[in-house]
Amino acid sequence: MTNGTRIKLWRAGIVSFIALLASAATLLAGGPNSQGKILAGFFEEWSIYYANYNIADLQNNGAADKLSHFIYAFANVSADSTNPSLDTCTIADSWADYQTPYLPPVGNIPDTAPLYGNFAEILKLKQLHPRLRTLISLGGANATNTTAFSTAATTQAGRQALASSCLNMFITGNVASGISAPGLFDGIHIDWEFPTATDTQNFTLLLQEFRKQLNALGKANGKYYELSFDGPAGEQNYSNIDLAATAKLVDFITIDGYNYNGTWENVANHASPLFDSRKDPEFGEGLCIACTVNAYLSAGVPPSKCHGRASVWSGVDRHSERESWPLSNFYGYGGWFVGGAGPAGERKRPVHRPVGRPSGMRRVVGCGRGHLFHAFNPPRQRLQPLFRPGERCGVALRSHHGNLLVL
Repeated sequence: MTNGTRIKLWRAGIVSFIALLASAATLLAGGPNSQGKILAGFFEEWSIYYANYNIADLQNNGAADKLSHFIYAFANVSADSTNPSLDTCTIADSWADYQTPYLPPVGNIPDTAPLYGNFAEILKLKQLHPRLRTLISLGGANATNTTAFSTAATTQAGRQALASSCLNMFITGNVASGISAPGLFDGIHIDWEFPTATDTQNFTLLLQEFRKQLNALGKANGKYYELSFDGPAGEQNYSNIDLAATAKLVDFITIDGYNYNGTWENVANHASPLFDSRKDPEFGEGLCIACTVNAYLSAGVPPSKCHGRASVWSGVDRHSERESWPLSNFYGYGGWFVGGAGPAGERKRPVHRPVGRPSGMRRVVGCGRGHLFHAFNPPRQRLQPLFRPGERCGVALRSHHGNLLVL
């Protein structure tokens, strides 16, 4: 498998929440912000189309009561190599973000024209949950955004222009002409996927500029604005980041805990293994969450700023329950798929048959419909649902064999 595709995430078709698990056992017991812990969820703007999942659902199912942070994905980044003063943040989907009047209202609170869409619902959610911190995620797994980040970060003028534009649009709330949403976001999440070796210093400088401008705006407003960034799971990517230096500039890092295996391979394997396993054909290659987190810690990132990130899916689809095996890749259209690498329509071969709920698992938080499996046990036992349809799905943190299971 290639370095360029191993860790790249294809986010399409299904809403996902991202559990940021910083000592989750005490986190859920203590509630949001308890002991400084973070439980954050990414809400992808397109979920209102493909999954028919809305911000109002977070209020209705009780998930919003447990969240400390809400991260909205995504806004785009634009850069001009000939005129850095034009480097700017841009809206990725104006209809979803602030135009559609057809979303179910959070808490049955009516819209106030001219602001509609997800942005209006975020403000309602904050009205009902005053302690909830909201961040806008910039970029994502998009080649255009990756190039724009690299271009803007190259010059001081570009960094200044980009940070200023993003703060004006999303922190001050000047969303569009005639559309104002003050108080919409409490911080910025940089999702540059991913800096290359030539971007190392510039990535640090870009974070410095965002931190500088956020602090200045916060001082003027009497508020504190947060800064975070997406931490890649693959060594070929995180080695291009000065982790110790960047950690000092941010409030927390969302370390990717997924895509250790995926659709680019002919063999199915676990997408989010918590620990390495000697039964894994790729044992010793550092393809596990613990491997990645330990690398960040060894590089000088404080434990308090390491927050593991794993996908939590709602409504995972199956291609063929009778013929296909559920795979450890929950991206695209769910854990069952055909094709990918290899001839069209060819089913991928799993490394091991998945089994039912292993001992040692425990339910942690919930959100939707999902399934649980254990990748590295060979018995021929079919996939068993952990929760019945309609129940809230959750993240099973750990089994005796050391897997992070995503549902």
